[in-house]
Amino acid sequence: MTVFSRFLRLLPHSLTARLPLLVITAFLTGAAVTGWTVANYYQRQNILSTAFSSGRTLLDLVRRPASAKLNGSTLLYQTRLLDQFPSQVDGEIYPLILVLDGVRYRSAVIFDSVPPRPNLLRASRQAGRQENRGEQRLADLSRNIARQDKGARLLVYLDDENVVEVQSEMLWANRYSETQSLLLGLVIFSLLLAATIPLAVSLSRPFRMLARKDGIRSPDDLGALASEEAVAVGDMLRRLQRDFDLEQESQNRSLAAISHDLRTPVTRMRLRAEMIDDETLRNKFSHDLEELSDLVSGALDLLSLGHDPEEQARFSLVTLLESLCDDYTDSGRAVDFQPEATLDLGYVGSVFSLSSAAPVDYAPNGMMLGRPNSLRRAFSNLIDNGLKFGSRVTVSVHYDSAESLLVSVQDNGPGIPDGQMEKMLLPFVRGQRANMPQGSGLGLSIAHGIIHRHGGNLSLTNQDPGLLAQVILPRDDGSSRRSDG
Repeated sequence: MTVFSRFLRLLPHSLTARLPLLVITAFLTGAAVTGWTVANYYQRQNILSTAFSSGRTLLDLVRRPASAKLNGSTLLYQTRLLDQFPSQVDGEIYPLILVLDGVRYRSAVIFDSVPPRPNLLRASRQAGRQENRGEQRLADLSRNIARQDKGARLLVYLDDENVVEVQSEMLWANRYSETQSLLLGLVIFSLLLAATIPLAVSLSRPFRMLARKDGIRSPDDLGALASEEAVAVGDMLRRLQRDFDLEQESQNRSLAAISHDLRTPVTRMRLRAEMIDDETLRNKFSHDLEELSDLVSGALDLLSLGHDPEEQARFSLVTLLESLCDDYTDSGRAVDFQPEATLDLGYVGSVFSLSSAAPVDYAPNGMMLGRPNSLRRAFSNLIDNGLKFGSRVTVSVHYDSAESLLVSVQDNGPGIPDGQMEKMLLPFVRGQRANMPQGSGLGLSIAHGIIHRHGGNLSLTNQDPGLLAQVILPRDDGSSRRSDG
């Protein structure tokens, strides 16, 4: 466990306490960084104002005669008398000519590093028109040196060729500029805000795990940082899922037992129906028994979807559908499979050949991973449903995307009433149209279940005329194997 994880474990376990903590932390972080940035800004403005008002003090230091008095300090400046200009200077030198009340002084400003705006050190025209030109010039110079935000010292040649060195630890020092303060504040705020991201993730991650399709199996799956509310929701969802599975299993077991027990009396009744002399009555009995037998078989098939022993294999869906449609055609049923699409690419002829068109086959082969017999049965149910209510069915295959295939099964029947469209995929739901054959209500449900187990989706849409059943199935390029759903 990392140090940060140990720190997160010290946080409140309740979501109602973590949310206010997250908001307060973000607010205090923003307030602290904003306060620091504003404080730096006002401190710098105060330094510039103080430097601008210290022109008289700086002028007095320069005008003093060369004596031991120059070796000392004032509240703002520290001075030192030198015999000559330093022969070796560590820094950036910017020579100046200071005109103070008509007297010219050779001088230089030495910065610890390259200043951002050295041109500000020059005298402005406005300063030359002031009454106290010497005081104003040095006030401007002191402020402009301070505006560089670099450590600096001023060297001025006196009349006796001595050099007075002036420094100011308060005014002419290294500090953050306004831009640097703002950028640094943004960086600090971003880093502190990023530090709260794990806390936000710890709040949302357990709920994202609960929202996953496969769900969670134990409280440990949520992680040690899950809130009490997330653990409680997970426990409730597991209890609901367990209760639902038990109830579903009980219903399936009961329905399977009833359907299985009905097979024996249905068989006996079919044998006894053959002994009826009246042909019309015998045919009616046989038709009813056949419908009951189909209903029992369909119920057993629906219950066996989750226990299909067929192994998965990689196969061509296009080949499967083409073979299925051929079987219907051979039996005299009007089922068409859309022919493979071709693209005619024309080319210009030459003296050696005539211009012609080259057909290029670009139809999909539809390779996928699944249970071919189960899918064949699903599409047989869709085709049978179309033939039951219509006279012709057309099956086609297209690429839906780089990862999936789209299979369309369209008939020319009356379609499904709009109010019943959403219910038609449920078990034992039949279409309610007059003068139309009634099935068991399990064909579409079985097809939907098989397609869903293959990671696909089945949708129904009314056309003019007919019903369009669209199936989206995942493709397989052979590089991976899809797990059984």
